[in-house]
Amino acid sequence: MMRRAPPRTSHFCKMRLDEIATEAAAHRAAVAVLLHRHLPYGRLEHVAREVGISREYLARILSDKPYGYGSGRLEPLRSALAAQLAAALGLDANERDQLLEHAELSHTSQTKAHNAMHEALAHHELDGLVPALLTLHASANHASNPAVAAHLYTSAYTMAKQLMASLPRRDYPLECAQVCLVLNDLEAVLNRNVEGIYHARLATDWAIGSGTKESTLLGKDADELWGNALVAEAVSLHNLGLDGKARVILSRSVFTERGNPWAGEAALNLLKYIAFAQKTSLRHVDKLADHYQETLVKLGSKTDPATTRLAFAEAKLRAYLACASAKAKLKKAEAELEQCLADTIPNASEESRVLQYISQTGALRAVIFLNTYGQLLQARGDTKHAEKIQAEAESRAQRAGLAHQLARISAGSIRGC
Repeated sequence: MMRRAPPRTSHFCKMRLDEIATEAAAHRAAVAVLLHRHLPYGRLEHVAREVGISREYLARILSDKPYGYGSGRLEPLRSALAAQLAAALGLDANERDQLLEHAELSHTSQTKAHNAMHEALAHHELDGLVPALLTLHASANHASNPAVAAHLYTSAYTMAKQLMASLPRRDYPLECAQVCLVLNDLEAVLNRNVEGIYHARLATDWAIGSGTKESTLLGKDADELWGNALVAEAVSLHNLGLDGKARVILSRSVFTERGNPWAGEAALNLLKYIAFAQKTSLRHVDKLADHYQETLVKLGSKTDPATTRLAFAEAKLRAYLACASAKAKLKKAEAELEQCLADTIPNASEESRVLQYISQTGALRAVIFLNTYGQLLQARGDTKHAEKIQAEAESRAQRAGLAHQLARISAGSIRGC
């Protein structure tokens, strides 16, 4: 049976981690703003050369992103380098002292957060850490403000990485699988899909090979985590361009014969990925859409009703636009879009109605829907408007740190995770 820390201790652990992370981010923001005041974008290379670092390294110091992983992560500003920058920028004594203080405190707070995580793990406070991670991850996926989403995604990734580094896997196999699945989802966002495959496979192994049937902490059994892991691997394969392999996984009997709780997501992704098959017919798209709706009635969805409706509508739009018959597919897509916008302001422009429709969804879903709407505009021959929507999607993806979506936009593809 899992060892559980007293609720009061776990609650304190979560509060402590949140407070320390917030403190680190606040100090980091003070450092970035102070440097930005004296360092316009055009001076980056000159000042970087003067203090003996690369332009890219200095750009990361100036980043408004939280501490995290990847090429865009925030770099800690060490005291010696802070002093060099203060001299190179000609800061007065007051601003120099502020820069040095906040740089040191930001780094110290981040170290405290790391140590607090390890202390919590040493005391087996998983009933505080794992739910905190899941809450943070869900908040990232639901945040409609791109800047907020970027902060939450990076914070969740940092926390998940720290958990994976110290989690006693053989004692908590299903909890380990769950953390792997959070990492897989975040790696899809960050365009690190090879690592996503790795974590999906780890999750599969821990879910089905541990001999543990259920996690009381997660409220999930091994079969549900296994289904989640299979869908996660399929998403990573799709993001790597291996759609045939993804569809094979999503068509497995665990989803069709046994009715796994993730069967709905598997059916939805089959509908989404058919758009990338060599031949797609309207009849086949409708068949997959019906299959998804039937599965939804039987087993429900893993997302809230509004997100479920938007994801289904976007998947149908994307699939219809991939069909061969130009007039018929456009007619189907137009009808689907109009159904999506039924509850928006009727006399407003279509673009305004689309922006209203996606206004309450998460930043990632909004960017994916905008990309698909842009494809519809291209199919109409409205290239100028399509380019405007693409620019809006790119701006949102940039601000939210959606590296995978940015890569697809740059490549001229609407493939999304």
